[in-house]
Amino acid sequence: MNNNAIRSVNAVPRVIVIGAGITGLSAAHRLSELCAEHGFPLEVTVLEGRDRPGGVISTRESEGFTVEEGPDSFLRTKPEAVGLSSRVGLAPLLVGTNKEADKAFVLKNGRLVPMPAGLFPGPPRMTALFGSPLLSIGGKLRMLLEAFIPGNTSGGDESAASFMRRRFGREAYEYLVEPLLSGIYAGDPETLSVRTALPMLAKMEEEYGSVTRGMRRSAASPGVPKNGGEASGRFAAFDRGMGTLVSALHSRLPGGTVRLRSRVKRIEALGGGFRVHLNGAAPMDCDAVIVALPAPGAALVTQGLDLELSLGLSRIKYVSNVVINLAYPKSEVPHHLGGSGFLVPSSERLPVLACTFSSVKFKGRSPDDTVLFRVVAGGARNPVICGEEDSCLVDIAHGALSPILGIKSAPVFGMVSRNPESTPHYAVGHGELVARINERAGRFPSLRLAGNAYGGAGIPDCVRSGEEAAGEIFRYVTEREARYEGRKSCG
Repeated sequence: MNNNAIRSVNAVPRVIVIGAGITGLSAAHRLSELCAEHGFPLEVTVLEGRDRPGGVISTRESEGFTVEEGPDSFLRTKPEAVGLSSRVGLAPLLVGTNKEADKAFVLKNGRLVPMPAGLFPGPPRMTALFGSPLLSIGGKLRMLLEAFIPGNTSGGDESAASFMRRRFGREAYEYLVEPLLSGIYAGDPETLSVRTALPMLAKMEEEYGSVTRGMRRSAASPGVPKNGGEASGRFAAFDRGMGTLVSALHSRLPGGTVRLRSRVKRIEALGGGFRVHLNGAAPMDCDAVIVALPAPGAALVTQGLDLELSLGLSRIKYVSNVVINLAYPKSEVPHHLGGSGFLVPSSERLPVLACTFSSVKFKGRSPDDTVLFRVVAGGARNPVICGEEDSCLVDIAHGALSPILGIKSAPVFGMVSRNPESTPHYAVGHGELVARINERAGRFPSLRLAGNAYGGAGIPDCVRSGEEAAGEIFRYVTEREARYEGRKSCG
């Protein structure tokens, strides 16, 4: 398709962003910034099928509690979310985790055992790993052998589970990596791509033949950040919750930019641009499109545009989760807590994946005489639980927490939030699949795909993806306009 054929399908060039999650809002905001910086007129419209922006990011205030229905923080070590927060005036509202939340736990035999310092995002300290009570002497000795395990010479991808068992042994996988990956991706490490989920470790094996040697080299290299295990330095949120970022982005866009309850049915190629068809509304013509939907949604809207592209997108699977926020009187929770929360290995056979001690992790999340917990369940490990009634989910979460933390009474507050198909499952071969998708999408120079489906599921990754798409589309539109003006002056 020749998208350079005409100047614009509209009097002023129009870009449509499909999806008003954090990716779509970041893309629209970046387009707005670029228009202001370059003095270039551009109409930006964000189409969102739901009745609110933000996607999985949602903060609710209720009964004195600040409740996160989706993610509760983001990594500082990736600069994109921090940078965006600063540009929209939110830097003063950024907060780190409390000092008492400087460690996390893993559940082992029903007890909370401290996670080795600096395990995530990496590289971790080997001394911390070897000193961890999570592993037996035999498990630690097996880890020491990692330096002598031959590297993968096939050059192909493999599952995170296979990689970790091959290099570090069963125990290290079971109590360190499996609960961590289940907590981050809610996926199945047996099918999760190591190159996508644990790219740093996979790269170390590739470059040094050993992860241990790679960690030593990284620790000795100047300019490589060292993980000290201080959560206050690695994670950030906003004093009134993650919804603050969504509200700021939405409010900074020109009025009418975001159209809610505007579900896109399909995208059609149209001369120098596209026609976007909506449910219950007239189609909209535009010069460029950024599809900022989860992969299943992107597959549906591109089906009529390019079948091979749509089929590729449909191969990226997602998992669902439920978030159960529970609060108790502080006097009824005898456990000292003393951390940000805990992860649950599958071997513990509990119906939950993880629990955040929300009122310990961040100040002001609950009244002073209460504690607030955020329990995550579902994912690939237990997808059936997502279909349970709210009251049942509250009972399940309470039943899981009570014996671990010694809770003596029923919760005084409970809220259930459902996030269907919210987290991408990066299966083995994901990198190659994304490369094929991008190659197919490249047939349409004014189309960009953005979001958590392609190369990172966290908030900074989504911000980066949206802003990069915005920059590429802005460059495409302005260059096309310049070529048109050049041809007109010559004529």
